[in-house]
Amino acid sequence: MLVKLSNSKIENRAVDVLRNVIDNHYTMDHQFNAMDKEMSWDGYIWIYKDSDKKSQKTKYDDKVPVQIKGHIDEKEVYINKKIISYSVSLEDLEVYSMARGLIYFQIFMSQDNRKKAIFYTSLFPVKIKYYLKKAREKGNKKNINIVFTRLEPKPENMYSITKQFSNESRKQGFGCGQLVQNAIKEVDMYKVKEISASVVGATSEYDFLQRLGAGDACFYANIDGTPFQIPIEWHEGGLYCISKKIDAEIWMGGTKYYDSYNAYIDSKGNETISPSENVKIDLLTCKFIFDPKSGIKTLRNDAEFLLSVNKNSKINIGKHVFCYKDPQMPQCLYDNLQFYIETDEIFTKLGIEYENPVSVMSEEMRKSLAKLIILQSGKKNELFSEKVHTYNLMVGDKYAPLIIIRNDEGGKNEIRNAIYDSEYQMFVSDEKDNHYIVPKFSYISGKMARNLYKYDFSAIEKEIFSTVINAGTKNVLNMAGLNLIHAYDGNIEQNQQLLDMAGRLFEELSRLFVGELLYVLNWMQVKKRKNSLGREDMEILEKLQGINNQEVCAKYILLGKKKEATLYFKQMDESEQNIFKQYPIYTLYENL
Repeated sequence: MLVKLSNSKIENRAVDVLRNVIDNHYTMDHQFNAMDKEMSWDGYIWIYKDSDKKSQKTKYDDKVPVQIKGHIDEKEVYINKKIISYSVSLEDLEVYSMARGLIYFQIFMSQDNRKKAIFYTSLFPVKIKYYLKKAREKGNKKNINIVFTRLEPKPENMYSITKQFSNESRKQGFGCGQLVQNAIKEVDMYKVKEISASVVGATSEYDFLQRLGAGDACFYANIDGTPFQIPIEWHEGGLYCISKKIDAEIWMGGTKYYDSYNAYIDSKGNETISPSENVKIDLLTCKFIFDPKSGIKTLRNDAEFLLSVNKNSKINIGKHVFCYKDPQMPQCLYDNLQFYIETDEIFTKLGIEYENPVSVMSEEMRKSLAKLIILQSGKKNELFSEKVHTYNLMVGDKYAPLIIIRNDEGGKNEIRNAIYDSEYQMFVSDEKDNHYIVPKFSYISGKMARNLYKYDFSAIEKEIFSTVINAGTKNVLNMAGLNLIHAYDGNIEQNQQLLDMAGRLFEELSRLFVGELLYVLNWMQVKKRKNSLGREDMEILEKLQGINNQEVCAKYILLGKKKEATLYFKQMDESEQNIFKQYPIYTLYENL
C-alpha cells in the first residue's frame, strides 16, 4: 500500500536525485539546504578547476545557486517527456533578477521512487529579463510558465549545464546591471556585424544547437563604441540552425543532377539538404520541398530532378541511399515543372539570357510564354493561316520578336528569332520578279524597336548595309532606318551607334534618290538628335517644299518652329495623326 509522502520527504528525495548525480563527478560538490532555508533558492553547486578540489582553495571555480522543486508524478505525465512547461513565481524571478540568476530544477518521481526525471532551466539574467517582460505584457500577476528541458542524469551533463550557467552569469553580471538592462534588442541587430556564443561540453554541431535551443546559452556581440561584448536579448522558442556545404554528388535514376549541396541541422533535430536554392530534402521524412526562387537555368535542372523523383523510389546522396515510397506529385506542380523545362528550351534555342528570378516574372510574361509553348507544340496549328507565323514574346518588359514555322508533318513547330537568326532571310521582289534580301529589323514595329530584349548592333549593321539599295528595297530600308532611330529614343543609354547607322543609311538614300524629301527629312532628324544640324542644313530645310501635311509638319519640327508644326499637325485627319505619332519625328515634336 502506497502512502502519501509529506512535502519534506518529497523535497529530500528530489535533492537526493541531484546529489547522486553530482557526487559522481570529480570536480563538483553541493551544498543544499533543507526545506527552503534561503529566500528563493535551495543551495549551491560548487565547481572546481580539477579533481583536487579539497586540498587547494586555488582550485575553486564557482558557486552556482540552484532552486529545486520535487514532485510525485502519480500518473507519470511528466516523467516520460523531454520538454515541459511549468509555472514559476514572478516574485521569485524578481529576486533572482537582483542577483546573477540560478539553475532551476524540477524533479519528478514515481510514487514508488523507481522512476525519476530531472528537468532544468538556466535562468541567467537576460533570460529572466525576458520572462518578466513577457509576464508584464500578458498581464500576469503571480506566475509565468517557463520551459524546462530534461537532463540525462549523467555527471558530465550536470557539469556542462552548471559550468555553462557560471560562464553566462559571469559575463552578464546582475540582472539589475547595465549590461543586462542594455542588452541588444532585435531592432538594433542591424548595428551588429558579428555574433558569438559558446557552449560547454558540446561534442558536435548538433549538440551545440540543442543546447542553444534548450536556452543554456546566450549570444553576444560588439557594437561600435563598446570595447566589450554585450548580450543579445534572449527569446523563448528560438530555432537555431547550422549549414555546411558538402561536396557530394546527388544521383537519381542513373542520372547525376548535382555536384554538391548545403546541409542544414537545427535545434529541433530537423535535418535537411538543399542542392539548389529551389529544392530542399527532409532526410528524416524523405520529403521533397520545392519553392521556385532562382532563374530559369537552375529551375530547369531542378524540374528534371523532381520529375525523376516522381518516377523512382530511391535517391543516392554521396555514399548514402535513401528510399521512399509512392511519391505523389500534384498536377499543378507537374505542369509548372514542365513549364520551366520548356521555357528553358525556348530561351536556349533563341539565345535569350533571362537571369531574373521567376518570382519577379510578370503575369504578362508567363502568359506570353505559356501561349508560345502551346503554339510550339503544334496543338493549335489551325490558328495558322500561313506556314510562317509571327509572335512577339515578352521578356520582362521587353520584346523578343519571333517567327513560328508550322510543321505540316506533325510534331513540334519550329521557333526562330525574327531578327537575329541567320538561317532564314526576308525578301522583296520588284516588277521584274527579282528578289532582294532585306533587313529583318525593318519588319518590327517602332514600339518593339524601342523595347527590344537584345540589340545586336553588329548583326543589324551587317544586314542593313549588305542590302542592295534600289527602287525595290528603298522603302524597306527607310523603315530599317526609322527603327534605328526608335531604338535610340527608347534605349536608356541612347547608344550613339544606332544614330550613326541611321545617319549613314539616310545619307545614302538621299544621295541615290534625289528629290525624295522623305529621306532628307529622316537624315536631318538624325542630325537633330546628334546636335549637328548646321546653318547649311537649316537653309536646306527652309527651302524644302513638302507635298503633304506630314512632310511640312516634320520640316517645321526640325526647324524648331512649334507653332507652324502644330498648325500642320492639326490639318491632318485623325488617321494621318495616328500614323504620324508612330514615327520617331513625333518624339521631337513632343520635346519642342
